[in-house]
Amino acid sequence: AHPIAPEADRGEALRVVAWNAQSCRDPEASAALLRRTGGQLFLLSELDQGMARTQQRHTARELARRLDCGYAFGVEFLELGLGDARERASHAGKENVVGYHGAAILSKRELGEPSLVRLERSGRWFDGELGERRVGGRVAVLCRLPIGGREVAFAAVHFESHSDPDERAAQLEAVFTAIDAYAPGSPALVGGDVDPPSRGRPELAGRAHLARPLEVDPRRVAEP
Repeated sequence: AHPIAPEADRGEALRVVAWNAQSCRDPEASAALLRRTGGQLFLLSELDQGMARTQQRHTARELARRLDCGYAFGVEFLELGLGDARERASHAGKENVVGYHGAAILSKRELGEPSLVRLERSGRWFDGELGERRVGGRVAVLCRLPIGGREVAFAAVHFESHSDPDERAAQLEAVFTAIDAYAPGSPALVGGDVDPPSRGRPELAGRAHLARPLEVDPRRVAEP
């Protein structure tokens, strides 16, 4: 974690925004979007640091600077390549200076002891069969903030997309277990990209597998 803490504001309320930034290719436009929400705490996933596809920027730090926030950034993956097939084609011949990809919490109030939790250690991305070569696994970034005289825990999560409902449930249980140890007795708010569609791994492997359940329930993907 890399906190930059502004002065604490012990207010009675807090507006929280969760968003998957999808690498954050345009930090200025992304910050403008987040600013319009009126948020004071941002639970963000899919942020790059030192990737060719995002001009080698530390996107969590750039968003924090533009939003006048402190931040904690947790590394999810060390990217061994330039990204997916489209990104590899677009940035052919370039290289990543750092190659980090992860999640972050940005806050206009002082971040209390930010922490990182690893939710799975399968290593399934390493061999490239899922379209990218990476080292690492999905994470949650935690912090604590006082609200209305009481400490509240927050978690920015990103669950594994190439999984199934049982594994996503296990990752959520890992978040709850971590919060219980991190802030025992405190209320908590969890937000982020939980990849919620009720599909399993065979459905991810090809459209033919997904077509059959969609025939039974055409709204399955839109209303998981």
